Amino acid sequence: MSGADYTEYDAGKFATDVFIKGGSANPFIFKGTVTTATSDVIFASTDLDGHGDDAFVDWYVFVFYDTAGTAAAPQGEWQPISDYVSATGTFTHTAFTADLVVGDEVLIIHEDLFNDTALLAAIFAIVNAQQILNETGGTITTDGTEQTVYINNDPAGVYSPEIVKVDFTNQTATESVILREYYRLNAGGGLIMQDEVIFAGVQNPLIKNIELDPNRFGIHVTIEKSAGTNRDYDYEVVYKQ
Repeated sequence: MSGADYTEYDAGKFATDVFIKGGSANPFIFKGTVTTATSDVIFASTDLDGHGDDAFVDWYVFVFYDTAGTAAAPQGEWQPISDYVSATGTFTHTAFTADLVVGDEVLIIHEDLFNDTALLAAIFAIVNAQQILNETGGTITTDGTEQTVYINNDPAGVYSPEIVKVDFTNQTATESVILREYYRLNAGGGLIMQDEVIFAGVQNPLIKNIELDPNRFGIHVTIEKSAGTNRDYDYEVVYKQ
């Protein structure tokens, strides 16, 4: 098989069983969500049932997304499959370093792909960059130092943050606050400031947006009160990972 046999990555296609060319009746990679987590050697996915007993024997299972969003083991690991029960979508495989949990995302990959290491590396790069919408947020109370609003210090792949929103409702005429945006441009490099904006006094509109750029090696958004009284600032971060 050659690289010409495969389609380019498409986010919509990734939501289905097939994102590798071969036709829906004969794909080389299947995607599923873990619906039963039994041990480090057995899991089941109802997304992946009904393909015939032992259909995936000698294929590989690759864990590409930890549902907790922490990139914890066994995310990024793969193991050969030794048994498959069609009725329940149950897989038995060589042990991962940790148990799967319900909600983890897996790929079932044809054994032939493991003979093409360049193609496999490209697939895993795509998988690591898979875009899943996430959200985090909270309230930060300024203290006069530069404080973290949001950081992703070491993404597993190409990372696509969307936006940080900060609520300035509590800021009065005496406060001045600085929002800063940093990026790391190479593995092992420092986080370098790309932008900073000073917001002094009462704000209108009250919500400020920081639009973020795609990044591979890390991003950091901070807030610092430079004058006035410490205040509470609600924030929300929306990102794809």
